[in-house]
Amino acid sequence: MSATEKAYRELEDVLGADYVSNQDFVRQAYSRNVDPALPDRWPDIVVRPGTTEEVSHIVRVANKYKIPMVPRGGGADLVGGSKPIVEGGIVIDLTRMNRVVEINEDVGNVVVECGITWGELIEFLHKRGYTTGVEGPGSGMSATIGGGLSNNTIGFGSTKYGPVSENCIGVEVVLPNPDGDVIVTGSGSSRYVKKPFTRWGMGPDFTGLFMGDVGTMGIKTKAVMKIYPLPEYREGFTFTVPEDYEFVVKVTHSLQCKCSWGISDITLTPSAVVMLYSLTDVIKPWKDMLLMKPVMLVGIEADDERMFELASDIVHEEFAKPGVTELGPTIREGNIAEWVGKKQGHWQYFHGVFGVLPGHFSCTTCHKVPLDQMPEVFRTSDEHTLQKLGEYSSATVASVTAAVVYMMPRGECVIVGGMSGWNKPEMRETNLKLWKERLRFQVKYGGVHYWLGEVISQAIMEANAFPPKFTKFFKDVKRTLDPNFLLSPGKFHFYSAEEE
Repeated sequence: MSATEKAYRELEDVLGADYVSNQDFVRQAYSRNVDPALPDRWPDIVVRPGTTEEVSHIVRVANKYKIPMVPRGGGADLVGGSKPIVEGGIVIDLTRMNRVVEINEDVGNVVVECGITWGELIEFLHKRGYTTGVEGPGSGMSATIGGGLSNNTIGFGSTKYGPVSENCIGVEVVLPNPDGDVIVTGSGSSRYVKKPFTRWGMGPDFTGLFMGDVGTMGIKTKAVMKIYPLPEYREGFTFTVPEDYEFVVKVTHSLQCKCSWGISDITLTPSAVVMLYSLTDVIKPWKDMLLMKPVMLVGIEADDERMFELASDIVHEEFAKPGVTELGPTIREGNIAEWVGKKQGHWQYFHGVFGVLPGHFSCTTCHKVPLDQMPEVFRTSDEHTLQKLGEYSSATVASVTAAVVYMMPRGECVIVGGMSGWNKPEMRETNLKLWKERLRFQVKYGGVHYWLGEVISQAIMEANAFPPKFTKFFKDVKRTLDPNFLLSPGKFHFYSAEEE
């Protein structure tokens, strides 16, 4: 009997036959995410644990037989984050672990299992008058809390509240060591703390070790997330603006200086993407208007009517500039911010550009840059695209610097962009080559990628981003937690404990 067969029997004995499978149709279903540029890689076994103790048992079995493991949430990833990079192994589907454990209104947090989706959590909280602040990624109806934390995800609300990881004050994690040890981080690490209430104060920020780790450092089973009262007043405004990124930087900086308490969202949709939307049915009001200029969406929120009116006045004063036109006030009149901010449109807002071209898929290159460097980044990136136009046209329909630029707190922005590739098997190798080349280019101009997975984590290493001493430190930390390098092997090109 092979090691895999022995492992299967031991897992079945603990989890039950309904939650362990090696059938071909199940293995195939878990062989990919939403990432057609990457090859399908079938796991040997798929497990669906229901408790932290079961996850710990899976880890012990995997170490016993030296079988790789890959944790998986909703599988909504576009860059190979939650499927095998090396053939075989165990995929650990955490979506059965989807409970709200407790809500602590007095201290302002909620404890959830990491397999709960953003949609499920937001629904639970809104009924009780609360929000997570940043309400998860565009794939939040299926994306899980664990996946969001593993990728340091952004979403609507991030202009005010930051990425999701900054709203996490602690996690329960199963370490990938032979004993499958379970630890809790943040204030919950103290046996004397009855309810978790802060991330800081018990020593180093060990919670941060598991944020943005794309499932390489541990398997998150529970998370403590901050919650905020759901604002009584919310509104969204949509403006067409000049083709001038310096203007965008100035108006964003001014709004955040004058009204950080009331500005929930600021986004920019560049003119090329606006025109693409206007030529399709993705955003019907924009098509009817045949928009051709960049568009900025601004969301405001407040609990007090006077403060809400003040926020509205500040926004309109900042946009009272030549070349700016406000759309609306209704959605039908082009005010997409109204749909995004008040009617849960944030779940679909990012989807448009991904599905605008039938027969194609997105090779995403989302990354952060300092806000004041955004104009230069656009110029540099557009020049690179023109230089590569011949190569791109052989494999892709378009390569855009940004589909959306999302403004974050503290002087940074997220450039959500990438390439649109033909979804044809014979183009897979070329698409992947050009995709990684684009990513390495971004790394070298100082882009900071947060949505890593297989493709982007590897591109960072291929671009030689880290000095040797930092790479050694990174591997040493990985080795301490995962001595057999069994958890998500291949990410960051880390394959074994012996490899240097």
